[in-house]
Amino acid sequence: MDYQQFVINAFEMRRGKWRARISRRDGTPLAVKGRKLARECVTGSDDKTAADALLVAMDMIDWGTISSAAGIVPIEPLWRKTSG
Repeated sequence: MDYQQFVINAFEMRRGKWRARISRRDGTPLAVKGRKLARECVTGSDDKTAADALLVAMDMIDWGTISSAAGIVPIEPLWRKTSG
């Protein structure tokens, strides 16, 4: 599912143990608090249903636990900058 600028997919780790994988729609790295930059992040809790795992992932995004990669500057401001 698409949520904000992220893609979230639920998957079953083991029977009855669901988690969600989060990545950015454009493929740029994620900045996850307390971790290195990564292409994707997997929720850390085992949930009973796929829907619960998706809700945990959405909460992580809403709370700011996952954001755009720190230090990556959008290209647009560079070409719009004028010398003076």
